[in-house]
Amino acid sequence: MLAQNGYINKVKGKGSFVLDKGRMKFPISGLVSYKELAARLDKPNRTLVYITERIPAGNDIAKELRVRSDQPVWKIVRAREIEGERVILDIDYLLAEVVADISKDIAADSIYQYLEQELHLKISYAEKVICVERATEIDHQYMDLRGDTHVVVVRGICSSRGYNTLSIYRVETSSG
Repeated sequence: MLAQNGYINKVKGKGSFVLDKGRMKFPISGLVSYKELAARLDKPNRTLVYITERIPAGNDIAKELRVRSDQPVWKIVRAREIEGERVILDIDYLLAEVVADISKDIAADSIYQYLEQELHLKISYAEKVICVERATEIDHQYMDLRGDTHVVVVRGICSSRGYNTLSIYRVETSSG
């Protein structure tokens, strides 16, 4: 019953872990930026920007964005630190033909606020897929997993008027 109600997480061979339900209420439906979410938190938080680079899309990203593999995209890697712990990892890919430049300051503040208010793009919708996956080397590098072996992953495709696909993103969080 506790597992069904989200109070504990059972991991085969590891036991049960009590989940901190008050740490972060992460919206699953709708479009809510981390900046909007952070404004509701009554906890110290900040965004750490590790990567903002323009790269060729490559096969996997190109397929999701529906572009050529040599088409340039922005890769942005950020960690969200809450109460001194890096508990959320964001990896975003944005079409460089739409977003000509993006600074670390913009990435630290709000990418989607920049897209909407500065570039005047209207975000139409986002599709999301949520799953639990084994933590990767990148997760261990950029998050404070404290022994967690799995992370909750939200993958999304964000669309804008005039562009079928504007960006793809991957948000990961640990049970902390």
